[in-house]
Amino acid sequence: MKSLVMAVIVAIAAASLSAADPSSPALDKKEQGRINREKFVKATGGFIIDKRNAVGHASIINSQKRLKESFLKAKAEALEKNVWFYVKYFEPSKPVALDGIKDAVKEAGGKASVVLIESDTMPTLMVLPECRCAIVNIAELAKGCKDDAALEERASKEITRAFCFSFGAGYSSRAGGVLDPITSLDELDKVLVDVIGLDVLPAVSRSAEQFGIGRFKRTTYLKACQEGWAAAPTNDVQKAIWEQSRQLPTKPIKIEFDPAKGK
Repeated sequence: MKSLVMAVIVAIAAASLSAADPSSPALDKKEQGRINREKFVKATGGFIIDKRNAVGHASIINSQKRLKESFLKAKAEALEKNVWFYVKYFEPSKPVALDGIKDAVKEAGGKASVVLIESDTMPTLMVLPECRCAIVNIAELAKGCKDDAALEERASKEITRAFCFSFGAGYSSRAGGVLDPITSLDELDKVLVDVIGLDVLPAVSRSAEQFGIGRFKRTTYLKACQEGWAAAPTNDVQKAIWEQSRQLPTKPIKIEFDPAKGK
């Protein structure tokens, strides 16, 4: 009986210690992951993007009137976050026709480009590998669209496709994404995932490097403060790190140089 009582007491004590110790195996893995992330963010301020050494860019060249500038700029920003290099919105100095594609690409200065046009004779999407560009015909995309929102949804997906093709990337091996072998607007409308998939991203990144585009890097807010280029803090944790990195040393600095001895 005493043995049984002792066993129960030991079991209860073990359970109590397990609940109190965040590193205990009994702690749910998801909860442990949350705790670890909180510790990391508190110590470092979290991850931020370092764009200092990023060079070159891809271009979205706008030579159409149906899609709003604000929408296209937001699309460029979304692609930039997806691929981790600069993607810039650009309006050419004159309307772009098929025979003027090279001039528009050169004017935009991008290493690869998506050119948006309106044409009654061209297909929805054309790829010109020798120009490192793809052309999206917004007039074709607009057919059957009930409103601007429907056109924007189509255009966003087709721009993502064109962007990948301009870097020489092919179809995705994962069905159901925007890089499926789509052959009609109806098939395009059924696509739900408008991002560059993990199986296609390496091809885009490899071509970007070959084209001379330098990607963004990831670092911590703490390291950025230590290196002296961090932006102003956006939360209390970063503010504490920001202020600490700018404090003067609490102890006087010992100077080893002796003027009398000249060394």
